[in-house]
Amino acid sequence: MRRLLKIAAALAAAGLAFIAALRLFPIARARRAKPPDLAAAARTALQDAFGPDAAAIAIRSDDGIVTLRGEVDEMADIAAYEQAVRSLPGVVGVDNLIRLRLFGVAQRTTAPA
Repeated sequence: MRRLLKIAAALAAAGLAFIAALRLFPIARARRAKPPDLAAAARTALQDAFGPDAAAIAIRSDDGIVTLRGEVDEMADIAAYEQAVRSLPGVVGVDNLIRLRLFGVAQRTTAPA
């Protein structure tokens, strides 16, 4: 029991010394740079590359992963939008949820028998 108390006291002292060192030496603290606003950068890149059509795409970013969501008219646009965003600095990955917009879907004109 006495040995456990000594170990606990030593760990507590080491923890306090570590906290004091962090306060005395701010260089020892990990300083995080403000993450870039990837959603805004992606929006600008898409508007520059695709013009007003890019407004139909919703863009969100979290920890370097950019999510694209919306609909486009051409299949090739899906990959092109992703490539335009993937090339931005700070982008770790792209979650491409863009779908192809379907036109002229046939509708039933008579009631089923």
